[in-house]
Amino acid sequence: MKNRTPNTNGGEQEATPKAYLDKSAVAAILQVTPRCVDNWMKRGILPFYRIGRTIRFDADGIRAHLEATCRVGGGR
Repeated sequence: MKNRTPNTNGGEQEATPKAYLDKSAVAAILQVTPRCVDNWMKRGILPFYRIGRTIRFDADGIRAHLEATCRVGGGR
């Protein structure tokens, strides 16, 4: 069964599936090493899902979490 969400005109439309990333994809996007991603996971800097022995990251969740918790460096 497909996910469906109601739209404004009373019908239904298919919901877009969420994008989940693995550790190497997150490292590539953030331009860091996978080991750095491991460290950030342990420190609670990056939110992640553990499914058995598999680690996955919600792309939107990472972006929102970093925007809320990290500051942008700006000179003096």
